[in-house]
Amino acid sequence: MLVSLALLLLGALTALVTPRVMARARWPEREPVVALWVWQCVVAAVLLS
Repeated sequence: MLVSLALLLLGALTALVTPRVMARARWPEREPVVALWVWQCVVAAVLLS
């Protein structure tokens, strides 16, 4: 029970922090192909989990 609660908390914190960090990042402007690849990897990880 404790492990599932910890994973739920980790997922919630990641869901809150990641969009803010990605919005401030400048590298997607310089490397749009890499940014698209990273986004697809994130979506694939979410769908496979």
